[in-house]
Parts: sequence; structure tokens; C-alpha cells
Amino acid sequence: MGKLLNSTNRLAVTTLAERWMNLLRYRIASPQFIISILLLVALLYLVVIPLYGIVDRTVIWDEADIRLSRDAVPGQHTLFHWKNVFRGRIAKPFFYKPLLNTLFTGSIAAVLALFLGGILSCWLPGPICPENAG
Repeated sequence: MGKLLNSTNRLAVTTLAERWMNLLRYRIASPQFIISILLLVALLYLVVIPLYGIVDRTVIWDEADIRLSRDAVPGQHTLFHWKNVFRGRIAKPFFYKPLLNTLFTGSIAAVLALFLGGILSCWLPGPICPENAG
């Protein structure tokens, strides 16, 4: 443990470092890594940046918001718009009704997919279907 490094130990350490660098170069140059980075950049550009802009606009008073509230001071932060969407008079037509429609449509799609998947699994030979299990 307290031995001095001799030339063979230095060679082993250098070889280990070179091995890690080669592995890193190999991973970075792999097609999976390159495609992952490209997709992350696309996600950032197409989803994250616009979402930030939308949320940013909803938490800051604008010049046009003076007609909605007399307390509006353009440029200041507010939760007025979020409260209006979740608890205001526009909550039902603009938030809750579309949310329920989405949940209903998603539930129907999931049930149909399970039903179709069950039919297809019995169509293929294998132990999944009761008549093929025995």
C-alpha cells in the first residue's frame, strides 16, 4: 500500500487512463449518443423553450391586462391568469371540460388497445390464450 510507484505501476495507471479515454471517445462517437444529443437539442428547441415563453407570459402583467384588472401594473409578476384558469369563470370551458374530454378519449383508446392486443395475442400461437395453454 505504501510502496513507491515503479515504472510498471506507472504504465498500468497510464494504461487505465488511456482505456477510460478510449472508452469515452468510443461512446461519444457512437451513433446512439449522437442521435440522443440531436433529439435532446430538438426537444429543447421545439418544446422546452416555447413552454418557458408561455409560462413566462402568464406570470407577468402585460399592457393589455389592464382591461382585466385595475391592479395590473405592466411588468410585475402575478398569478392572476393561473387563478382565473383554475378557479375563475373561464375554468370550466377552458380547462376542466377539455381535461375531461382528454381523459375520456385516452381511456377509450387504452381499452380498445387492450382489447385488440388480447385478440391478437390469441391469434398468435403460444401459451397466452387459454385454448393454447394446455
